[in-house]
Amino acid sequence: MRELRASSNLVRDNLARFHTSGLAMQDDDGCWRYAPASPVLDELAGRLEAAYRERPVSIINLIAAPPDPIQGLADAFKWRGEK
Repeated sequence: MRELRASSNLVRDNLARFHTSGLAMQDDDGCWRYAPASPVLDELAGRLEAAYRERPVSIINLIAAPPDPIQGLADAFKWRGEK
């Protein structure tokens, strides 16, 4: 049997993020499933899965890395023109 070693809050927050990002949905019974909102998201998730299989430590390090403060400052000054 496999188990996920994470707090309920962490799991709930991440599932909400996956839902908001169009990667997962919750059914009427409260069960979650992978449900990409577009073929592009499905392809990107597949590419991430393949990269994780090849280099799991590198992917985990990217996920766990703290945000870059310089990039955060630069992003704060991005021009957000009309769409």
